[in-house]
Amino acid sequence: MSRNRSYALRLFISLLIVLLIALAGATALLAQDNMADPAATVSATEAPPIEHFFGWRRWTENSQFDLNRCQFVAAGDINGDSLEDLICPYNYGGNQTRTFVQLTDGLDLSGWTSQRAAFQVQFDLDRCRHLSSGDLSGDGLTDLVCVYDYGGATTRTFVQLNGGNDEEPFRSWTDLLSQFDPNRCTTVVVGDANGDGLDDLICPYNYGGNQTRTFVQFSDGDSLTGWQSQRPTFQEQFDLGRCTAVLGGDVNNDGETDLICPYNYGGNQTRTFVQLSAGKGEVGFGSWTGPDFQNQFDMDRCRQLTEGDINGDGFDDLVCVYDYGVSTRTFVQWSSGTDLTKWGAYTDALQNQFDADRCTFSTGDLNADGRMDLFCNYDYGSASTATFVQMAGENSYTSWQVATPATGEGQFAMGQCVKGVLPGDYNGDGHTDLACPYDYGDNFNRTFVQLAALYRLHLPSVIAP
Repeated sequence: MSRNRSYALRLFISLLIVLLIALAGATALLAQDNMADPAATVSATEAPPIEHFFGWRRWTENSQFDLNRCQFVAAGDINGDSLEDLICPYNYGGNQTRTFVQLTDGLDLSGWTSQRAAFQVQFDLDRCRHLSSGDLSGDGLTDLVCVYDYGGATTRTFVQLNGGNDEEPFRSWTDLLSQFDPNRCTTVVVGDANGDGLDDLICPYNYGGNQTRTFVQFSDGDSLTGWQSQRPTFQEQFDLGRCTAVLGGDVNNDGETDLICPYNYGGNQTRTFVQLSAGKGEVGFGSWTGPDFQNQFDMDRCRQLTEGDINGDGFDDLVCVYDYGVSTRTFVQWSSGTDLTKWGAYTDALQNQFDADRCTFSTGDLNADGRMDLFCNYDYGSASTATFVQMAGENSYTSWQVATPATGEGQFAMGQCVKGVLPGDYNGDGHTDLACPYDYGDNFNRTFVQLAALYRLHLPSVIAP
């Protein structure tokens, strides 16, 4: 009997030790997950709101690759796994190019990898007056599109389709077109202009003399039309040069891409004009903020001017991060689907001691609530940075709040994110992350990622003897 009691006691003690080890392991792993988290003081069991990022983490090793030869770096899905990858059209000079990608598996990124063995020759990326990304074939993968300038008002549009682990060279999707100067496109917006699910190209064309028309190239998935004017006559008395920017968005929730122009009259006077997309029939730019100017609003002070759905009603709104100097406030124009409000403050008060000029801005949905949040990677100088966010609510933005604490001096220089900060969902959790291709110079680089700070409790496996 005593032998059985002794055995039972030893078994009980053994199981107790195993349980304590398991709990200690869980605590250690939880601490490791929270170690880089700015809100580590919040208990994981409280399911805190996702309003923070983990710190910058290295997602690639050093690689011999000159980031400055990337015409730009875009985030997009290359291989259909619903994770954001990075795409770089690389300019070797001498009319030679290849496209490189970094593929993510949700935990890290590959090094920069060429998607084809040979250079593409006789193709000068510097002649791409408008080089951007989109889904022109409707397969869910991110393609590249180049509006190519031959000079003398002659142009052609080239597309590079993404084929998963393979990639085509740039090939012509249009005939050679004369009497069209791509340099007169104020911008080229890539978006769905006719609601067929394929991205098209939209060019607000500036003739000068306050005359404009909008041209579109429609995609059928395999080719593009020539540039088609969307209205038979010029729009008079409208100077595209006074648009602080021409933005593409869906202000009436019909699934088609509209054009938005915050118009700067000078003297702190402004109105916002919208050109609704209507497939092959298009109306001109019309004021969506009424017949009167808005006074005492200087569009030149908008350090970040962007569009997106702020309150989750399906209509894209307009956002301006307004710079008063070392103070800031965020203003919004709300869309009702038929008009826009005038600029109104969307933060409670002026935020002092916050220099918007130190921000690298981007946008996304950090907490996956269907509203557009604002991100600022703030450069303190001396290679020190912190990330701030403004979380969108139904009726207001928060003030700029710390989403990661500041790094120490010499640890992370925002100026070395030479292709900017690229928002996207890099690990497939539905929350926006941030990526920075970081240039060390001498053709060395790494890519760093800030993941949305989701808490996860990891319990180690307990194996029975």
